[in-house]
Amino acid sequence: MQIDRMGIILKTPKFAECIAFYRDMLDFPIWFANESVTCIGIGSSYILIEPPDADDLKPPGESVVVRLNVADVESEAQTLQVRGVSAWVDHFEWGTICTFFDPGGTKLELMEAKKFRSVGRRTGNSDTDASASDSN
Repeated sequence: MQIDRMGIILKTPKFAECIAFYRDMLDFPIWFANESVTCIGIGSSYILIEPPDADDLKPPGESVVVRLNVADVESEAQTLQVRGVSAWVDHFEWGTICTFFDPGGTKLELMEAKKFRSVGRRTGNSDTDASASDSN
């Protein structure tokens, strides 16, 4: 299977708030938008933000986490905090992550891209496969 691009569909009752969050707090570009969907670019991937279906008003919970690999977790966490985002950093033996939530309750994490590449190599993934995951 050859994947051209990966995307996530985020159906949220906090439609306008989530668009503003991804655009203004995270500086992600809007690729296109209309009254029922907004496509936010994240590297070569995307999030489609949509209002929920009438029977789909539950928050996402923590079963899905959007992980974004960045060069410097600590610096990005500080930027988020300055912008008013409640974000915290945790250090583990396998790496450092910054955790925060969008207005609709979707959990996001930042992880060091360099650490992710080294983990990918140990598990047998090629550098090409691992570096493709570095987009943010």
